[in-house]
Amino acid sequence: MKIFSILVVKDEADIIQYSIEKALAWSDYIFIVENMSTDGTWELISKLYYNHPKIKIWGRYGGEFTETIRQIAFNQFESMLQYGDWICRLDADEEYIDDPKIFLSQLPTKCDHVNNISFHYYFTEKDYENEINTGDTSWHEGKLKHYHAHHSEIRFIKYCNYTYWQQNRGWPHTLLHPAEIAIRLKHYQYRNISQIKRRLQIRIQESSNDYFAHEKADRRIMYKKLFNYDPTDFELKNLIVPSHFLLLDTGEYKMYKNTIPSPPLKSRIFMRIRSSIYNIIFKKLNIYTGKTIS
Repeated sequence: MKIFSILVVKDEADIIQYSIEKALAWSDYIFIVENMSTDGTWELISKLYYNHPKIKIWGRYGGEFTETIRQIAFNQFESMLQYGDWICRLDADEEYIDDPKIFLSQLPTKCDHVNNISFHYYFTEKDYENEINTGDTSWHEGKLKHYHAHHSEIRFIKYCNYTYWQQNRGWPHTLLHPAEIAIRLKHYQYRNISQIKRRLQIRIQESSNDYFAHEKADRRIMYKKLFNYDPTDFELKNLIVPSHFLLLDTGEYKMYKNTIPSPPLKSRIFMRIRSSIYNIIFKKLNIYTGKTIS
């Protein structure tokens, strides 16, 4: 079993080296699509590439961000995959609590995708005051201490003999058997004053369809939905979340059940038939290129 991580990144210079080095501990390969950063991210990735043979660079992508960018990288390395390997959607501002190598190896054979539980670490009034008093904007492990776990999405898919990933989809549509438990990760989306300001500027300026709606629209909705709280204008501007709404990181994390049910039996049968047809037409005969795969 190998793990192929796909990382799409833009303007994460303060944390990108930390995140990649964490992921190198369990990824067999990391395929990077760089989305035209202007803050030094590309230069850092280039240096890491020369020192780590596990890192593969797809290149620089200048178009609008969509979830389907990962499918482009998948097309490049699919020939390296074997049945039972896993594909990870890796983000540049996170690290895993659970070791994916161990977690995935212990799943039942039939599982073909895994959801995560994101422990979102927020920028609190304490973090703001510390930065103002010390001037420290660098990133290091344990810097943020307050979190709220409230989000889950697919993060790993197993490569199977029926896997077919359409270009206009964020994941293959042939996923049938979710794991019963979710894998845990820490998400550091808001890290310092200037990084938060830059992140919001990028997300607002770039349309990116409906992505990042929680940052582009009225951000008061996030506070109301998650914390039932009306933030001050100062908190809203700096995306500060009062620490008393959050849990303090003490190194203990609760494991959550994966609440996403399997599709109904009829849908699973239909999807399996459709997947088999895709497998015969697109992967065995390779209609797109006119070459037959032996």
